Amino acid sequence: MKLAAHRANMQHDAAAGTGSVLFFDTFNRVDDASSLGTSNSGHAWSNAAGTHGISSLHAYAPTTTVGDNRALVESGKSGGNYTVAANFRISSTAGRTSSGLIFRGVDASNFLLCNIFDQAGGSPDTVELFRCVSGAYTSLATSFSLVGFFSAGTTYNLEIICSGTSIQAYVNGVLRTSATSSVHQTATKVGLRTFRSASTNDDGTARWAQMQVI
Repeated sequence: MKLAAHRANMQHDAAAGTGSVLFFDTFNRVDDASSLGTSNSGHAWSNAAGTHGISSLHAYAPTTTVGDNRALVESGKSGGNYTVAANFRISSTAGRTSSGLIFRGVDASNFLLCNIFDQAGGSPDTVELFRCVSGAYTSLATSFSLVGFFSAGTTYNLEIICSGTSIQAYVNGVLRTSATSSVHQTATKVGLRTFRSASTNDDGTARWAQMQVI
């Protein structure tokens, strides 16, 4: 009940642009294949590595941006204690989708990440927490492994709650993985990460919407 009330307050405040929401972005603006522009809350996005753009009210990595694409924005929240959340959907399950929310970000090479893996070919889907230090990823925790958990065209909510060294990741209100880490604990940037390969193994079909930080 407590988490449900917390999420309802987030959604209400983001819609109104008031309350405790520090950053929010509906991505409700003109399509742009090379930039995310400026959020609804007035924070300017930057493509820190590769490219994210906007298509049909969603943030995404265009098909031409092969590699580890990362977009960052200042959250307006210092101290490392905040919640970041966004909706996502996977357009196709023909290949593997690897995409997620960046939080406690310093720059393009130093941040924490909650990544969703939608696997093809009968491999299990997962939600995983990583730390990235000087560009090197290290796994902090992996959630359940369940074949076919994510479905193409279905909208999911990913929510990461940070409090001190505690990190919890929820999908549709259900705790899926958690970890403890003091790495980048006071960093203030959040963002999006999408991996695309030259083949269809990593097709980067994740679409993000309704992102917010409180």
